[in-house]
Amino acid sequence: MSTILKSQLKGWYPVLEKTLQSNYFKGVKSSIKEDLKREEVYPKGSDIMKAFSLCPIEETKIVILGQDQYHDGTATGLAFANPTHCEIISPSLEIIIEEIETNIGIIALPFNQNLEHWAKQGVLLLNTSLTVMHGAPGSHLDLWEQFTTRFISDFSKLKPNIIYMLWGSHAQQYEQSIAKNNHILKAEHPVKDYYAVKDKDKKFIGCEHFNIANDILKDDAIEWRYTQQQLEFLNGDAIKNNFDEI
Repeated sequence: MSTILKSQLKGWYPVLEKTLQSNYFKGVKSSIKEDLKREEVYPKGSDIMKAFSLCPIEETKIVILGQDQYHDGTATGLAFANPTHCEIISPSLEIIIEEIETNIGIIALPFNQNLEHWAKQGVLLLNTSLTVMHGAPGSHLDLWEQFTTRFISDFSKLKPNIIYMLWGSHAQQYEQSIAKNNHILKAEHPVKDYYAVKDKDKKFIGCEHFNIANDILKDDAIEWRYTQQQLEFLNGDAIKNNFDEI
């Protein structure tokens, strides 16, 4: 198992090694195996550490902390992401896209809903719970709490000046684990905006986290809207900027 994890985690492994070799983590694996005997667990095993495997530690600039994996079978291992070919976009991601368009500009092509282009640019899309049982939201939150707390504490000390986006009260509980000399941005969970009846009740829309982060990052800013392939299709900034004016 350690060889497989080392291969998946790459540069993250030294940060997580102590936790992964602990009796606590052996208990995590045992609990998941027991749950699998009676119910599906998401995401599939090879995607549990996907947030780390797609985002190189040396490139990491932002940590977006979600809560739970999607419990309907669409979990990809990346917080807030949807499978590429999923026809229905999740409520949270729908609101996130709306905020990007409000905050940065119109998305002229189908949005890359698997969010892998974010991860590869250095955005760690981490749920506080890396697994969930089918149809049971929050079922593994307690199981992963120690893992997430240790990781955030250790990584925030190891690498300062990271931007932490904490969306919702659950994610914000981890603020106390973030070391000083990092940036913390807080907002309501996007799903609350999806179900808000009145515009005045929408708290995620208008948080401007995507622009604020890029202002901090300056020359290392994240391209939130487009993949590199989409940018090439749009033929560079001239055409892309024309869409901004619509």
